[in-house]
Amino acid sequence: MSPKLTAHEADVMPTLRILVTDADQLPALSAVRSLGRAGHHVVVGYPHSSPRAAATFSRYARERLTHPNAWHHQQEFRGWLIKELAGGAYDVLLPISEAAIMAAAAHRQELSRYVQLLMPSDEALNFTLSKYNATQAALRCGLSIPATVFLRNCNQAADASDAAHVKESLASLTFPIIIKVDNHLEPGGRCVQGSVRGAATLSQAEAILEEYQGLSVSIIAQEKIRGYGVGAFLLRHQGCSVLTFAHRRLHEFPYTGGISSLRAASADPAVIGAGEKLLAEIGYEGLAMIEFRQPAGGGAPRFLEINGRIWGSMALALHAGVDFPRAWLECRCNGTTSVVQPRYSESLRCRNTIPGELLYLRSVLRADARTAEYPPPSKLGALGEFIRLSLDPRVRTDSLSLSDPAPWLGAIYATARLLLMQSAQHVVRRLRRLRNLQNLRESRRTHEQRAQQERYFPARIGRILFVCAGNICRSPFAEKYWNQHIREQWPNAPLASSAGFIDNTGTSSPPHCVAAARRFGVDLTSHSSQVLGPDLLEQADAVFVMDLSNHRILKQSYPGALNKATLLGLFERAGTAEIADPYSMGFRETVDVYDHAVQALHGLAETIVLPEPQPCEAREPGSSGATPLSSTRGPESIPARAAE
Repeated sequence: MSPKLTAHEADVMPTLRILVTDADQLPALSAVRSLGRAGHHVVVGYPHSSPRAAATFSRYARERLTHPNAWHHQQEFRGWLIKELAGGAYDVLLPISEAAIMAAAAHRQELSRYVQLLMPSDEALNFTLSKYNATQAALRCGLSIPATVFLRNCNQAADASDAAHVKESLASLTFPIIIKVDNHLEPGGRCVQGSVRGAATLSQAEAILEEYQGLSVSIIAQEKIRGYGVGAFLLRHQGCSVLTFAHRRLHEFPYTGGISSLRAASADPAVIGAGEKLLAEIGYEGLAMIEFRQPAGGGAPRFLEINGRIWGSMALALHAGVDFPRAWLECRCNGTTSVVQPRYSESLRCRNTIPGELLYLRSVLRADARTAEYPPPSKLGALGEFIRLSLDPRVRTDSLSLSDPAPWLGAIYATARLLLMQSAQHVVRRLRRLRNLQNLRESRRTHEQRAQQERYFPARIGRILFVCAGNICRSPFAEKYWNQHIREQWPNAPLASSAGFIDNTGTSSPPHCVAAARRFGVDLTSHSSQVLGPDLLEQADAVFVMDLSNHRILKQSYPGALNKATLLGLFERAGTAEIADPYSMGFRETVDVYDHAVQALHGLAETIVLPEPQPCEAREPGSSGATPLSSTRGPESIPARAAE
């Protein structure tokens, strides 16, 4: 049950059993150390599919367990969370990731019967999970922001008539720009982390926005600010700031801007004051990090976002003596805290050496000064700085602690293991590529022999089956295009279905695939994946796989089905035999993949369906009539403003 404590117990905090989720993420280690040092019994959870997390090696992690991945399996994680907490084994839940916070918020009333929830209120989550709402709140209280276009509010339906206005508003910004998409749930229940994506041109921006057409998600676009990142870290309780801290980013990876890898403590009153002003505006209670960008030419810091969770650079605050996690817990459970605001040195620096600083260094060494968006630092200077910082005992690290060294050793082990795995995978890919060339020649020879026969398949084809890796990108597109468009032209064409090898039943198609499919008159919004099984193969008279990897897995798992299986791409005479997996591709590349698939599908129809097709309006790739992302109430172009 939730601990019921009085304010008189502030100096004698009872030992609490605390469940910390997402231990595979860097902030979890800081939380585990802070709460463990305070004498609490910390149970550390991390996703089933992840390697053992560094935080689980900490001396302060009394127990460890695994849980569903809150990002990829949101519904399963919610069910696990309710079952785990309902047993009464815990006093407090501290969710680390936004996905875990979203899951706990969805069942806040029920979970609050079992534990204290160390997370923002539902009202506060409207701002911490939405850059759209947070940026509007910053405007209301007079903070400076980058030049911004508010493209879409998820609470309002898109109006296609505003597409031209959206384009005009985007064109009013100075490129390159950044497009920020809020955290959201996909139709299949998968939790998608908010993204920040750069666009160098208007056409790139439109391509990014088109990926999210039809999804309920808020989006803004902002001009890039040349400068460096700063942040205000605040613990708010009963309308007051209990603890304050700030930092300045010295390194990010990549070096052009991203995740911080080296930071310095700061007490900049302008940054802290701006953070307090914003949190007071929205009535925020609890722990928050407010991120800003300080322009290189000076002026007021530009607001970027609010993080309502333990943040990645929390170790710097702990090294400075600002114990946010412990104070947050005590304020939530006791109503007050014994942690006092310390005086700290602004010369204190802390780095994420592995992998952060290594990735920063790699980005500098690989940068081409002739084509780089921003001039990179000196390569020789960056290498020398890396060595100097590594030898400087005054520079702290996120994971290394003399009193708790195991997580640091665990991080080194995990990084070394990852590098070895990547090297091994590279060798395996090269060997597989050589083997694939031989298999491809055999597949093409078999295909040509079949094509010369009177019928490609001896028996009548009543049903066909398209198969890919996960049944979320390629095979569902092929199925729906065949059933909707091919069978419209060839009424006697067989009925199609689709499946995948990966057991992820019920997964929806990624947004960029949904948007790309719309270009070809295919709607994937309601698609739900299914796994390939003997029944589906038995029902199919012909099976079409997308690449040689699919063909190899089919041969290993269902060798009896090989006699009726072939590569779909072979039916496009001018194209490659394999149809690439667009899962990790961008929108434009996915359109090209689907164009390849469409040509192959028409070639397949001409090969296995003998009668002439019915007259049909010609379709060109990308001519389905899809419109670009539109504004909901007309985007507002907001110029950067200086703080009064």
